[in-house]
Amino acid sequence: MKRTMISGLTCLTLSLATLVVPTGAHAATKIGATCKQPNATSTVNGVAVKCLKTGNKYTWKKVAASTPAALPTSFSDLVANRKGISQAAWTKVNQSIAKNTSKVGTFDIHTGPNTKPYFDDYPKPVALVSKLFPTIKEAASNIVIRYMFKDLAWAETKVKELLPASEIERLNRDEGGRLLTSNCDSSQKTCFGSKQLTTTNGINLVLQGVPETMYPNDLAGKDRFYSGMLEAHEYFHSLQRIPTQGIGIQQKDYPPVWFVEGSAEWVQNAAINNGDLKKYRNFFDLDCQATCKKLSKADIAKILKEATNSYWPKEYEYFLNYALGSLLVESLVSITNPESIMKIYDELATKIGFAAAFKNIYGIEWSAAIPILSEAVYLNLQGK
Repeated sequence: MKRTMISGLTCLTLSLATLVVPTGAHAATKIGATCKQPNATSTVNGVAVKCLKTGNKYTWKKVAASTPAALPTSFSDLVANRKGISQAAWTKVNQSIAKNTSKVGTFDIHTGPNTKPYFDDYPKPVALVSKLFPTIKEAASNIVIRYMFKDLAWAETKVKELLPASEIERLNRDEGGRLLTSNCDSSQKTCFGSKQLTTTNGINLVLQGVPETMYPNDLAGKDRFYSGMLEAHEYFHSLQRIPTQGIGIQQKDYPPVWFVEGSAEWVQNAAINNGDLKKYRNFFDLDCQATCKKLSKADIAKILKEATNSYWPKEYEYFLNYALGSLLVESLVSITNPESIMKIYDELATKIGFAAAFKNIYGIEWSAAIPILSEAVYLNLQGK
């Protein structure tokens, strides 16, 4: 019996070898020789070759070796090494997530009786965000309320069950009287928005609208709702609020909206796609939906000069806060580290304002950084 088994395995191995490497297969592979499988790759004396079309036939052609892009290290070489921005930022994300542990507190998740979330593994994305910011304080308690339009009344009742009346009154006042309904479009009868709020006692509260269907013109919608990006995005907002909670910073001193939302947009992409550089890069294209590429360098500079936390230049689409903002934030991370975008809030807690905080973190005046950021992001968007 033992002999029979060994003999059978030997025959199987020989058969596989014959199938995988037929006699003479490599002998015919040489530069200029005819090949049959388009885009097939091989090597000739250590040189990479590819089966490419030449006239009416396919031949083996030498593949030019790609030179790795130089990585930026500071504002002084950000433009020159702009092609390495994504690689630099993404690598730092991987290093952080690989070596750190999650500090996420408890999660109390409530889902409407008629609501069907597209993603239902909440611990996974928030743990990735936590690992990305190992020294940042996080909420000890988190409450999530998820609802479709048909469960809007249920969601309002649930909020009343979970929070004291005084807290609801404060939150509702801060949200212009639309604590839950602002996430919804009554004319379309769908709840497409989500928001993160922090209670006076430090609870992270996420009110998450769940749309009945995806908007067809939102190319990034599937990634956002199916992968955990939305959950990562809102959880990061809770981290942004903690350093300045109860300090009373004036709105004019708070970061511009492109930094607030762009940071969360970059974090959701970086956390979820931490293991896949191609997907990480592709999401930027989907998120911008080509609109970013229509911006001139002067447009980007104008946005950076004029946008504040409460003002956005009306000639530009508001969603650029997210899409363009994430590219700007990525540039900042590429020359420092992910935690730099949170250290801004520690600086703000000393009531010094965004421009001064920016200089303390990145070592350059905000006014001097604007043209550099604008040029680096613009040239990358144009593929130059």
